[in-house]
Amino acid sequence: MQKNFSKSKIFFLIITFAFTAIFTKLGFWQLDRFKLKNNIKNNIKSSLLKESYDISDLSDEKIKNIPLYSKILVKAQIKEIFPLYGARYGFRAKKDGNYICNIINDTKNRKFLINRGWIDKNTSLDHYINSQKFQYFEALTMPFEAKSSIIPSNNSKIWFTLSKDDAKSFWNIDIDNYYLLSIDNFDSNSPIKPLSIENLVFLKDNHLGYSITWFLFSIITLIIFFYMNSKSNE
Repeated sequence: MQKNFSKSKIFFLIITFAFTAIFTKLGFWQLDRFKLKNNIKNNIKSSLLKESYDISDLSDEKIKNIPLYSKILVKAQIKEIFPLYGARYGFRAKKDGNYICNIINDTKNRKFLINRGWIDKNTSLDHYINSQKFQYFEALTMPFEAKSSIIPSNNSKIWFTLSKDDAKSFWNIDIDNYYLLSIDNFDSNSPIKPLSIENLVFLKDNHLGYSITWFLFSIITLIIFFYMNSKSNE
């Protein structure tokens, strides 16, 4: 009887510490995500306070090495119609619509991918997508998004991930170290609404709360173990 009891106690100990390790690991993972997102927010805040600089005359090498989250100005023309972009929840507008992306060519014919902003689903896009004139775009340089198994794949009508591989495969972009996120289209009559400063800086961030929750689960698991252990020794 004592032998069986000891085996069950050891089994309970293993299960307890396994769950504690899992919960703790998840807690640290969410904490890392919180720090990463905070760092992105701070970089964006810092960039938005600076004057944008014109990159149109920079060499190819300098263009490709522009740091992420830089505030830039580029003179370019819209060359390719791009599928609508169902952005991830942090950038989504509350109204029914999508973000619109284009391929633009600068004055040296280099291809960039740009997320131009949100547009209502009932708005005609033709004039604003197909305009061939050169115009200035003010934007932030943003990292491409990683694909995820829980997010639908991109298709010819709508993209769910601004993937570097897909952008290169579909559109053969030249600049693949970042994509451009429009913050000003210099056209007050345009139905395309670039992301506001509030959208960019005050992104919803639940990672700290998730981290605390996982750490609490870890602590509760240990408390249950010690309580059950003390009861069995009575």
